[in-house]
Amino acid sequence: QRTALQPLMQEFEQIIIPRVHNFFGHEWSPGIDGDPRIYILYAEGMGKSVAGYYSPKDEYSQLAHEYSNEKEIFYLNADIIALDDPGLPGTLAHEFQHMVHWANDSNEETWMNEGASVLSELLTGNMPRGFDHAFIANPDLQLNAWSASDGPESIPHYGAAFLFLEYFLERFGESATRALVAHQANGFAAMDAVLQQLNIVDPLYGNPINI
Repeated sequence: QRTALQPLMQEFEQIIIPRVHNFFGHEWSPGIDGDPRIYILYAEGMGKSVAGYYSPKDEYSQLAHEYSNEKEIFYLNADIIALDDPGLPGTLAHEFQHMVHWANDSNEETWMNEGASVLSELLTGNMPRGFDHAFIANPDLQLNAWSASDGPESIPHYGAAFLFLEYFLERFGESATRALVAHQANGFAAMDAVLQQLNIVDPLYGNPINI
């Protein structure tokens, strides 16, 4: 496992962290523990539903959340994903984006936050894990809604959110997308605010664009 771990951590430190910082912002540092390091726990016994997760509760004192680990930490599920799995770097980028997003906009709507995390996978050179195909196979979804559970039924929602944000990036550019993710308003309200602030208009008629 050590053989697989070294190149993975090199990719995380040299590619994923800088690209996520450049596009989405920075995590809380030195954070709750006064330590600038980011912790990643790779362990078994996390269930069978997700390859990894980030919990904002870990950013708080145990006085506020009894089971907080009081660190900037996210988790990888050894029962689902191996250290040499080609999808693991994308999972690192996905969960790290959640950590960064919490530090900059802690109450973001789920669909926007998850869409940004899948977009983070793409921006760090990792192909998203079939979320887009899952949405295409089941496109009758409300964009700004989310599944009640993290099971298979949530996968098309990831695809919908990701494809919309990828479209936003291609249509309006990196500056607008970075401003969208960083905006303190949430969801469609943030989109309308960013489009208005940047004076983005319909190129055919010059009318303001509203989501």
